[in-house]
Amino acid sequence: RLADLVDPEKGQIATLGVLGISIDQRTQPVLPKLRGAYGVFFAARSETPGATQSGLQIGDGIHEINGLMVDTVETLRGKLEKMKRGDPVALFIERDNKLLYISFELE
Repeated sequence: RLADLVDPEKGQIATLGVLGISIDQRTQPVLPKLRGAYGVFFAARSETPGATQSGLQIGDGIHEINGLMVDTVETLRGKLEKMKRGDPVALFIERDNKLLYISFELE
């Protein structure tokens, strides 16, 4: 059922080379259990030339970018598109039921 939720066009986050799914009431029952009821679930890698190597892993839940809440794929994509090469990025994520930050610079 998870594969049915992944839309290659709407879920594309080219800057990071990932396909994401917005975490909401519709998708939560199908996703692995996450602490946060909002954010973006990293469902798959996408073949995007020049994508930033972020350290994200399939199954991560992204809840914030640079201290700002991420509630949908569109929100995350929009925030990344406003940034430029070399900008620092800190993502507040959930991995294996643990909350942590990962940081990197946009390539």
